[in-house]
Amino acid sequence: MSTIKKIAFATTAEFSKNGQDIPEMYKKCILPFFLTAKKNVFANKQKYDVEFILLTNSNYTCELDFVKTIRTYEETDGYSYGCLTKSLLLEHIPNEYDYMFVADLDSIFPSEIPDSIFDKPFVFLDHYWKMSSTLKHILEIDTEHVTIDADISNEYWTMDTFFGGTYELMINYTKFARAQHNKYFGKISHGHGFYSKYPGELFILKWVLENKIDHKRLSARIQFDANSADNNWHIGELLQNYNNSNNGADLEFLKHYSQLHNTKSCFDILDRVVKHIIDTPSSLS
Repeated sequence: MSTIKKIAFATTAEFSKNGQDIPEMYKKCILPFFLTAKKNVFANKQKYDVEFILLTNSNYTCELDFVKTIRTYEETDGYSYGCLTKSLLLEHIPNEYDYMFVADLDSIFPSEIPDSIFDKPFVFLDHYWKMSSTLKHILEIDTEHVTIDADISNEYWTMDTFFGGTYELMINYTKFARAQHNKYFGKISHGHGFYSKYPGELFILKWVLENKIDHKRLSARIQFDANSADNNWHIGELLQNYNNSNNGADLEFLKHYSQLHNTKSCFDILDRVVKHIIDTPSSLS
């Protein structure tokens, strides 16, 4: 068996009507996502063979020749359903890979994802406010319907901005998420307009804890802190880091993150940041 890991790295762009134009706000996120992912996500070709995938029910086809566009038909209704598509649409990715990862479309990847991500067969994120986001508390305010049949006394919330693992586990998870969605769809919790405001995060935790999935949490910090004992994180927020760096006078923070989120809130700085990432020599160069 080849030692090279074959990986599907995906994002989703799913909207309320199949075949519609992709909204401009999201269209502007696509090239930065894939260009920086191509540069830094599992870029060592001696170890990884990566296929980049856009899952979308829009009429958009990515212009980048290294991106595979897969048509989907999940007409979403509202914020919560839209976010859940990262969990549901993985069912469209064929059984051609060893691993599968998915990330929010409004993300960029400023530095390499370390090999340690493969230490466990499934990975997902810490929450930015880890210590104040206990699972018990979030469950109470998030859903009136979905429960977790496991000990949650020492567990805390997550973000579904990035997660992944072996193809077998990811397909197991997406089937679980689909079954849970079908079970609860149509129910309303706490005025959210959906059975959960954050169903993707909820289903990841429910699946991991109830099935005792061997996993690893990835670190999250909103903005760079040079005084932190560990100042490298998987994910942070682009705008807060940029504003904290003398409005981009110093882009040092980029090398401390594998992923920066919420590019749709800062298009005025995005081109400059992406150019810096692309122009920075890789450790593989």
